[in-house]
Amino acid sequence: MGIFGGEKIRKEFIERWIKAGENVDIPTLIVHGSEDKEVEIQLAEELSKSIKSSKLTVINGADHKFSKRKILRSQ
Repeated sequence: MGIFGGEKIRKEFIERWIKAGENVDIPTLIVHGSEDKEVEIQLAEELSKSIKSSKLTVINGADHKFSKRKILRSQ
């Protein structure tokens, strides 16, 4: 079960963040997982566009909670 009791976060909830993003005037990093099933990538892209000095970084293979972890070992 996703946060807020649903499998996906409601689009209306994210749209409020997008609208609020228009008032953000500091550098902002938005991180999104490519395998996120709760928030569509398009909404992260819209949020990034609404914040003037933002950067969207998509983590390949990550889900919404970034629960897949890789252990890097030096050889």
